[in-house]
Amino acid sequence: MKKIVGTNLLGYPQIRNFASLNFNNYQVVKKQDLFKIPSFLSFKLFNKLPQYELNSFWDLDLNKCDLYHFFNTISHGKKPWITTFETSLPRWGDISNKKIEKGLKFLANDNCKKLIAFSECTKNIQEQYIINNFPEYKDVIFKKLISIHPSQKILVENIDEKKTFNNEYTHFTFIGNQFFRKGGREAVYSTIKLYKEGLPVKLTIISKIETDFYASQTTKVDVNEILKIINKYPKCINLLGQISNQEVLNLLKKTDVALLPTYADTYGYSVLEAQASACPVISTDIRALPEINNEDIGWVINVPKDELGNGILNNDKNRKLFSKQLENNLYQKMYEILKNKNIIKEKSKKSIENIKLNHSISKKTKEIEKIYDDSIC
Repeated sequence: MKKIVGTNLLGYPQIRNFASLNFNNYQVVKKQDLFKIPSFLSFKLFNKLPQYELNSFWDLDLNKCDLYHFFNTISHGKKPWITTFETSLPRWGDISNKKIEKGLKFLANDNCKKLIAFSECTKNIQEQYIINNFPEYKDVIFKKLISIHPSQKILVENIDEKKTFNNEYTHFTFIGNQFFRKGGREAVYSTIKLYKEGLPVKLTIISKIETDFYASQTTKVDVNEILKIINKYPKCINLLGQISNQEVLNLLKKTDVALLPTYADTYGYSVLEAQASACPVISTDIRALPEINNEDIGWVINVPKDELGNGILNNDKNRKLFSKQLENNLYQKMYEILKNKNIIKEKSKKSIENIKLNHSISKKTKEIEKIYDDSIC
């Protein structure tokens, strides 16, 4: 009989990092969380999701399970627990140092067995935060801190399955609901410029185009403007809007090159899905992206970043500089591909090899299962 690994949510991050893995001796099961009550009331009454309650777990130790595995969440209980995270812990929003230290004490407790950063960049951010602010917790927490990248299923076993290499045009696909934050506007402008130059280019956009108040600081005026521009160029741009994940994966098999010229992303799961579809990627070099994409298997756009790998977007001047540099470099990468389409086939092969080598489902499953074994022995 399999042992039970409890978790508080079974959303995309949990499924993507651990909950979908087929463990020999464990089953991941969603369990009741008392912190859901204040989170629910806050959302219903004030339309707010409080970060403290959202990323905390407590069940009075009533749930039946052998250990817990969370994403971005800290347990307040006594049972052994693990958490996978994307930036740093505790992820409790704008809180006092006293409450932050409370979170670090939970991380330092013996029942916290492992802290799994989902990239080396994330691991570095956590380490630097503790060194700079709470060095007294360094020794005990660093012993638990490791990095494990997400796994990825191979979607195209051989590039001969791809039917795109003989097309008269080169097909680029942009994926991401946060259209402006993920560099969609720059992808549109670059495509139109190439099209006007008479180059055989096609861009498919999978996105619900909405405002972005986080990275690009775009408004409804920007949304209306980009939609007008897209509608003027139906011969080279196809806006699909939101489609199912399976439809996305099917489209990637018909795509030459995927685009993630993003301003801000902690990881970039779509990069793995594209590479697994024998579809090399043009990405920026923020956060974890240089760990999963490089010039050998794809194309990388260098953008202004801080020491932690975040794009420098703190004011209007820097956002405009970022956007201009991004657009110029994206255009150049796309131009070079259009002039030498043979490079796509070469990088398609290497993209599949990268997934097999660095994101193997069987390897990741064994790695995490061993952590579970060690946590309850």
